[in-house]
Amino acid sequence: MKKIQVAFLLLFISNLSFSQTDFKFYKTVDDYANNKFVPGYEIVENSFLYIIFAGESLLVKNDNGQEERVGISKFCADFYSPEKGQLWRRYKNKSYIVLAYGEFCFYVTPGFSSAPEHYSETISGPVKKFKGKVLTKRLKEKGLLEAYEKDKPKREFKDNVNEYFNKSLARNIKYVNLLNQA
Repeated sequence: MKKIQVAFLLLFISNLSFSQTDFKFYKTVDDYANNKFVPGYEIVENSFLYIIFAGESLLVKNDNGQEERVGISKFCADFYSPEKGQLWRRYKNKSYIVLAYGEFCFYVTPGFSSAPEHYSETISGPVKKFKGKVLTKRLKEKGLLEAYEKDKPKREFKDNVNEYFNKSLARNIKYVNLLNQA
């Protein structure tokens, strides 16, 4: 019985924490946080598509239930949730998955990339390739650099390239969130 109560409590808390509607478009990040989506458009789950020379697109369902593949330049808003629990941002007709936002924003590109990490100074600022020096400079200004350096992920023998990258990514997300709270 206790396990059922704990499971119910976790489900209830997760619904309070993540009440945004997935598969919708949003004009701003505040609209996403307040679940104020652009009416009349619903993103079809798992419909993100990238084709060389054609660009990025999503399958979008209108109020009449008709589905249409829409190119990124024709999206009705710059923020959208094409995957469950994820907020994405359109910038210069490219998609970026928002991992942390505030005064300093941190993103990754969907799919495979040799340089998947990006940042911006604000959620509406220009998106740039992530450089560790930018983050360490900001962390130093807020007195968080020493903790960041001590928290460097350890490369274990069992780690493959992706596992180590994920550890580094988790560390960066953690410290960008701390930076935004400081």
